[in-house]
Amino acid sequence: MKYSFRCEFNTTKWMICLRYHENGKKVVHIFEYHKRNKKMKKRNITITMVVTSLALSTVLLSNSNGPGGNRTGAPGAQGDCTGCHYAGKDPNGSIAVKVLDNGTAISSYESGKTYDLELTLNGTSSKMGFQFTAIDANNNKAGNVSGESAGTTVYSAGKQQIWGHSTPGTSTNTNTWKAKWEAPSSGTGDVSIYMVGILANGNGTNSGDNIEKSSITLSEATTSNTTQIQKSTLRLLNNPTSETINLSRKCQSLSLWNSKGQLIQKASGTNTLDVADLNSGLYHLNAIDEKGMKKSFHVILN
Repeated sequence: MKYSFRCEFNTTKWMICLRYHENGKKVVHIFEYHKRNKKMKKRNITITMVVTSLALSTVLLSNSNGPGGNRTGAPGAQGDCTGCHYAGKDPNGSIAVKVLDNGTAISSYESGKTYDLELTLNGTSSKMGFQFTAIDANNNKAGNVSGESAGTTVYSAGKQQIWGHSTPGTSTNTNTWKAKWEAPSSGTGDVSIYMVGILANGNGTNSGDNIEKSSITLSEATTSNTTQIQKSTLRLLNNPTSETINLSRKCQSLSLWNSKGQLIQKASGTNTLDVADLNSGLYHLNAIDEKGMKKSFHVILN
């Protein structure tokens, strides 16, 4: 990368005019003025330097086209974005990804199947960016991301695959990006997804920005489990709901997950969950009935 600087002096005062260029494009002006000695003759000086060090770029540029590397905060990553950008946590901020099968969020995957990814970053900002990675228990790439939406890119960083912004999302307070994820081969086991988002303050530097981080885990669905899900006759009796979730018969176990992939409630030997104290939104319910058959439901709480 080349950096070009131009310094000029005039007759009434000398002026240091630092003009920073990247590939010929002007990015930043910095001016300092000092009164000159009256005996100084008029002169014009132009100095052009080629600088290979990136140290200056941390002062003059923020990473609007993505930081590169792996800043997801996952095991094996190069940390996250807080080293350069962190100013605090936005009280309105959040980052979450939905892994969708024909529009339905999943908490377990079938090997080799392709799912839709929908990553949403919320916060007080109109300039946002993110990075995402999916890894296995050995901290290696799990599955494959493709079909990414405009303004994002997919690349390899060490043994992991990164999906992230290539241009910032500029919708105010909320930005959503989409892609496809092909699940890994059978026997991979749990897949951990790590994501980090930047809520930039738009001052043109990497200072004063807020960071959001999150992670979820997808379990691997076995062939027998998939067959059981198809055969189960469990029914959800009320949806949407605001007080209780009721199923058609008792279950060995029930587990309720939020849209961020976090476990909210567990119960056994019942067909009812009390959800009166939960926030409204979309939830994922996994059930195992008394015959050991499994079924999943999406529940809307209002």
